[in-house]
Amino acid sequence: MRFLLCFYFLITLIQSGYTQKKDVDSLIAEIPRYVNQDTLKSKLLLEIARKYYENTDYDKAKDYLNQSYDIAQKLNYTPGMIDYYFVNGRLLKNTGKYHEAKNQYELGLGLGGEINDSNRMASGYNHLGNLFVTMHDNTQAFGYLKKSAQLFEKIHDIKKMAYPLSNIGKIYYDANQFDSAIYFYNRTIGISTKFLDYYELAQSYKRLAQIYNQMEQYPLAFQYCDSSLNISTIHDYRYLIADIYEIQAQIFFKTKGIQKIKTKI
Repeated sequence: MRFLLCFYFLITLIQSGYTQKKDVDSLIAEIPRYVNQDTLKSKLLLEIARKYYENTDYDKAKDYLNQSYDIAQKLNYTPGMIDYYFVNGRLLKNTGKYHEAKNQYELGLGLGGEINDSNRMASGYNHLGNLFVTMHDNTQAFGYLKKSAQLFEKIHDIKKMAYPLSNIGKIYYDANQFDSAIYFYNRTIGISTKFLDYYELAQSYKRLAQIYNQMEQYPLAFQYCDSSLNISTIHDYRYLIADIYEIQAQIFFKTKGIQKIKTKI
C-alpha cells in the first residue's frame, strides 16, 4: 500500500512541476509594493502564511506568520494578533502540540472578546471545537462548534458557518453515525459551492469518500475521491491529495481492483 501511495504522490508532484500554488507566488510578488510596515503588509504576510499552511509547507507558513505578527505587535494591531494566534494554533495542532494550540486559540478568543469582534470570536470557537474533536473530547467539541455556528449565523457570515458544520460532521463520523455526518457534510458542500471555498469543498468531498468507503459503497467513495482530487490537484492541496490516495489504496486492497469498481460508476 505504501508503495502505491508514494507512486501516486510522485506522479502528482511531476504533473505540478514541484511548484506551489500560483496564487502564493502572486502574493509573494506583491510584497515589494508594501514599503511601510503597516497593517496592509501584515495582512498580506498572514495570507501568504495561510496559503503555505494549506499546502502543508509549515516551515514557510511559520516564517511568514512570524513576520506578520511582528508588524501587528509593533502597531498594536489587535485583529492581526488574533489572526496570528489562530493560524499558529492550527500549525501547533497539526504537529501534535495540542495544549500549546489550545493556549493560542484561547489568547485569540480573549482578544476577540476585548474588541467585540464577533467574527473572530466565532472563528475562535470553531478552532477550539476542532481541536477537541482531534482530542476526542466530543462533549466540549460540540459545545464550541455549536456556539461558532450560531454566532456566524447571527452575524450573517454564512460562508464561515461551513467550518463548524463540517467539524460537527466529523464528530458524527467518529461516532459511526454516518447519516448525520453525511447531512452536515452536504450542508458544508452547499455553502462552500456557493462561496467558491475550494479548500473546504475538497475537504468535504474527501470526508464523504471516507464515509462511503466505510459503508462499503465503493462507487460513491470513488466519485467523491475524484471530486476532491480534481480540486486538490488544481490548488495543490498536498495534504488532501495524500489522504485521497490512501482512501483509494484502501479500496483497492479491499476489492482487488480499482478499475473494476470505477467502471461501475
